[in-house]
Amino acid sequence: MSTNASNCRQIRDRLSSYLDGELGDELRVDVDAHLEMCLSCRQQLQDLKELDDACRMTLGPASLVGKSRAAAAARLAERIESASWGGRDEHAQPAANSADRATAAPRFLLPFVVAAGAMFCVWLARPPRAPDGPDLPTGVGEVVAVAGDSKIAIAETPGAWRNLSWQGQRPIVMPAGARVRTLAATCELRTAHAGTLRLNSDSEVVLHSEDRVELVRGEMWCRGAVGRELMLIAHVKTQQPSLPESSIVTFTCPSATEVQCSVPPDASQASCFSNGDASCKTSTLECSVPANTLVTVPGGGTAPAMQPADSARARSWQLPLLHQLGEAGQGERDALLEQLLARIGAAKASYLLEEDIRALGPAGAPPLLAYARSDRSRARPELRRRAARIGCYLSTPTSRSELQQLVSDTDSEIATYAKQAIQRLNDAADPSE
Repeated sequence: MSTNASNCRQIRDRLSSYLDGELGDELRVDVDAHLEMCLSCRQQLQDLKELDDACRMTLGPASLVGKSRAAAAARLAERIESASWGGRDEHAQPAANSADRATAAPRFLLPFVVAAGAMFCVWLARPPRAPDGPDLPTGVGEVVAVAGDSKIAIAETPGAWRNLSWQGQRPIVMPAGARVRTLAATCELRTAHAGTLRLNSDSEVVLHSEDRVELVRGEMWCRGAVGRELMLIAHVKTQQPSLPESSIVTFTCPSATEVQCSVPPDASQASCFSNGDASCKTSTLECSVPANTLVTVPGGGTAPAMQPADSARARSWQLPLLHQLGEAGQGERDALLEQLLARIGAAKASYLLEEDIRALGPAGAPPLLAYARSDRSRARPELRRRAARIGCYLSTPTSRSELQQLVSDTDSEIATYAKQAIQRLNDAADPSE
């Protein structure tokens, strides 16, 4: 059978009806015979099948995405010319019979039909849109957890402070320029780019944008989002009449790097350390900050001072907040506790380390007792005993259920700590004692 341009046009005009099973037996036999001999028309039929499958997948299960849609759109677009103008034979004769004329589409409409199909394929080829949900904040950031006395203050516009008592409600979305101030609490914020910020008590920050945060005073720990830098800025007073009242210190937190900064109440200096290479910049100097190095920038343009950073001890204030985060913070909480507990009794500064943990007060009991009850701690019995000892010492009546579980612990030393703590709480509750 000849496969000239005229026959190909007739067959391609029938392919859609052929694919949908709408051709009569005689015409279907003709199409089958032509397809056996014509590679170009077989490819055209395959393209139509892919387009049809894409439509079905869109209306049904959304399993045809990305490359499959894009490939179908590209192949169909490449053949627009051959399907409409490129295959035209200037000497072709009209359809041979009435049946052909009845099944053939008007030729002047074909370019528009093909173009519409290509546009539809381009629409299909778009990457699927991520579903709406609480994964990322809609503003530049949001408050997601508060530990301690649960009270914080926020100002969504300058000077418009309002106090909030956190009760585990939905995250509080913060617009650009909003301020967050902690009192006796600690809190965690999340940026719109999935960065994490944690504020110690008596701290204040300004969320200038998703990637730019100002620490006004206090202490802040942050982890930059993957693939994005986080800029941490502080205004440090120069304390010199010949210089401007304050200078801006900028710490750059690289992608996925952890950084902790602090600014004292008098803003006389700004300090920073990180677990990776960071950078520090002022109006007069710029320097790199090696990993696990504390850099302190004083006011007045003098050179920054650097010394080794005790990152575990400096982050001990985060323990109650990590416990408040539940399962999301459990791994980080236990790892930090193990770093601290392993050094108690094994270093000259062990007394100071234990005092840092005890300084957390009642808020330190829940993370310590939770670690002592965890399966993870059983692999390190000495650390487990230290956690139980300090946790029982800090415990309050709100920890009675955790203490009761430790009373029957197989480790007699831990069981004794728990019994003594319960007795202490009972004595305090009995006015006659």
